[in-house]
Amino acid sequence: PKDVTDDIDGKRRFVDDPDTGNAGVGAPPVDMGAHEYQTCPTDIDRDDMVGFGDLLAILAAWGPYEPCPPGIPGDIDHDCEIGFGDLLSVLAAWGRCE
Repeated sequence: PKDVTDDIDGKRRFVDDPDTGNAGVGAPPVDMGAHEYQTCPTDIDRDDMVGFGDLLAILAAWGPYEPCPPGIPGDIDHDCEIGFGDLLSVLAAWGRCE
């Protein structure tokens, strides 16, 4: 379901958009169902880099949110608020996602 943001292990899911065609580079993405996850949870803007865009996303969403769960992008430590733990995670992972 599109409103489920975390997989069964609590890791962020990728968003599958059936209305967006594949780029023609490599194989199309495979939906891994309950075990699909983003390999770099600190890359909030999904540009394969942890950088200023991710830092700005943390600051823009700062504070508690509801409903929780599900989590939202930026709540890296899954504590139902965007705060210092998430900010420190982004800063610690700064650079290219690996």
